[in-house]
Amino acid sequence: MQVFLKQEVQQDQVQSVLDSIKEHNNFITVYAQDNEISLNRDLLLVCSPYLRSVLGSLETSSSPEASIILPSVNSKSLINLEKILMNGSLDCLILDRFDVQEIVEAGVLL
Repeated sequence: MQVFLKQEVQQDQVQSVLDSIKEHNNFITVYAQDNEISLNRDLLLVCSPYLRSVLGSLETSSSPEASIILPSVNSKSLINLEKILMNGSLDCLILDRFDVQEIVEAGVLL
């Protein structure tokens, strides 16, 4: 019983953090293989220890020029990764094996 309650509390805390991230709309420019896109900076900082160590000390107001360059990843994969991190799933049910592999590789890089 106690373990179940603890998991429920943790899920509520995670959802609260994600809701807060969605409200703030703090973006960072990412230069992908095929396009320049904006991804939620706070979401990347929460989910990536590496980016947190590199970008976490930079204030968004004092360093709006901070960006990420990922020349080996296409923008569609990064956008799908952001959707998975934010929502827990994708709306699109039709992904081929290559698309899934690209999303995984994008996650590994970040």
